[in-house]
Amino acid sequence: MMHTPRRRTYRSVPFVIALLGAASVVAQNTFEVDIPFSGATNVMGGQPHPEGGFVFAGSLADGLFVLRTDSTGDVLWSRTLAEGANEEGMYSNSLAVTPQGILVGGYAMGPNTATRDGLLYVLDLDGSLLSQQLINVGSSNAVHAMTAVGNGALIAGRTDAGGSYDMLLQEVDGTGAVVSSRSYGSGDWDWAYQAIRTADGGAALIGYGDGVGGPAPSAYLVRTDAAGAETWARGVDGASADEGYCVMEDATTGDLYIGGNSLGMGSVGTHGFISKFNAGGTHQWTKVIGNAFDVIGIMPAGPDRFLALARAQDISGGHGNYDPLLLAFDGAGNLIDKSLHGTAASEYPVSLAAVGTNGVLVTSYRSAGAVKSVHAVLTTFGLPTVCSGTEVQVSWSAYTPTIFNFTSTALSGSTSSNWAASVGTPAAQRDFMCCTYPVTAAFSATPGEGYTVTFTNQSQGVGTASWSTGTATYTGDVVEHTFPAAGTYTVCLTFEGICQQDVECTVITVSGTGISESGLPPVVVAPSPATDMVRATVPAGVHRLEVLDLNGRTVRSWPTNGRSVLQLDLSGLPAGLWLLRAYGSEAIGTQRLVKD
Repeated sequence: MMHTPRRRTYRSVPFVIALLGAASVVAQNTFEVDIPFSGATNVMGGQPHPEGGFVFAGSLADGLFVLRTDSTGDVLWSRTLAEGANEEGMYSNSLAVTPQGILVGGYAMGPNTATRDGLLYVLDLDGSLLSQQLINVGSSNAVHAMTAVGNGALIAGRTDAGGSYDMLLQEVDGTGAVVSSRSYGSGDWDWAYQAIRTADGGAALIGYGDGVGGPAPSAYLVRTDAAGAETWARGVDGASADEGYCVMEDATTGDLYIGGNSLGMGSVGTHGFISKFNAGGTHQWTKVIGNAFDVIGIMPAGPDRFLALARAQDISGGHGNYDPLLLAFDGAGNLIDKSLHGTAASEYPVSLAAVGTNGVLVTSYRSAGAVKSVHAVLTTFGLPTVCSGTEVQVSWSAYTPTIFNFTSTALSGSTSSNWAASVGTPAAQRDFMCCTYPVTAAFSATPGEGYTVTFTNQSQGVGTASWSTGTATYTGDVVEHTFPAAGTYTVCLTFEGICQQDVECTVITVSGTGISESGLPPVVVAPSPATDMVRATVPAGVHRLEVLDLNGRTVRSWPTNGRSVLQLDLSGLPAGLWLLRAYGSEAIGTQRLVKD
């Protein structure tokens, strides 16, 4: 676990009352974690859990795995799902998490299948396996991606029921039962990579088609009504092979944004692209990312603002090998911001998900030698360069592809059959790469009888409180300590958070009747931060000033001799934080003194 450097704060306010009032608002928490998983051959998705935290899924050499974390990425449970006589796996982001349960899709091949079948597991939110089945559409089909809708999901995949492969669109309920099953295709090979529910109750399906108009595969977008009938379909051709991987609707306007990969669009090579269509299917614009590829996720991120996730490889200024690249753009296609995450290892991005009101979860497959991991970054719509985030130059240019109006061949129907897989519960553990779950240490002190004082933790954030009074140490949110005699003591609270530590220290004076108030007005020091010589304006009644180090040792001392203004010589003291203590006839005041 990594910790940010501790911050030490000194206070000089009265201790008969609580030190702090209401806590300030905490900013969006962010993190970057790595979760090694034994046997993983790929990671295929990450989604927020409705009760907090996240769910991740991926492939094993033969089988699937699912794991759940808390909101910090700490693993709560993990499952493996495998049937020994057949090959099973996931092709893409086929993970859907609903208020009722977790749906995981993929494929199965072997003697108990029709060559290749779609595979669907349903788990409850605690990871118990509720159902498992094969979904058969033709003699060879698969689940490529799933999107949660209500308590069920929309499935995007492929089927050969029409002869060659066609794009498959299915809806399943929370138990995994198929509610509807349709396919859309040309006379050649067509695959679907994502399906979404549209605001009017219809659907949008994105993939690629070999026969939708272009000389090579074209990105293939199908828009349906609520009954599943095609309202329009478009092919997007960039003068070479093009595939569409993700689709998003602007729920207000009905506009659709698609992202994918192209081997053309203005220059030879592999490029990512984003295209916008209005609700009627008219192409609005296309933008090409010249130094990244595979736009695999798009999501809304505020008024006229959208985020896209692309795969970058060896991008200039990046971390090396594969990295997830976040792009922010507006409805007109203008690039607003960008942020690259990852390490010198390979982080191959697989999914983008919204978290809460302004959180963004980026999930990648991390490969660092023999160690294969879930790599997760939680950031915000603002794309700050938190954790590994870094600014890079992005090539972003307009392109006008050829748009084909197309009418798909549609089919419907499917069958289901039982499936039997064993469930494993391997251990997995989070490794923090960095995080910003802030904590702020604060406490109050209440005098008791004699030299006894009760200290109460009032820190902000989640953590553990430990105390040092100068004569003893304690752990807990409320502790009681009896000092050996009247005098001045430095009490420190260390608040240990998830990935950050904060320390609050206060100088108090204890007498036989409790703690005296440090009620002196502050000494006014100029300049501040201090230099070698400072001017100190002292309150009335102060007879002495002292500079102390953080261990409470006096290093400089000046009598006031009745003067209200003193020149303090701080030469020879290292730059940093010191304590300035003022002695009055009935009270003592201590404050911070920062020296440059």
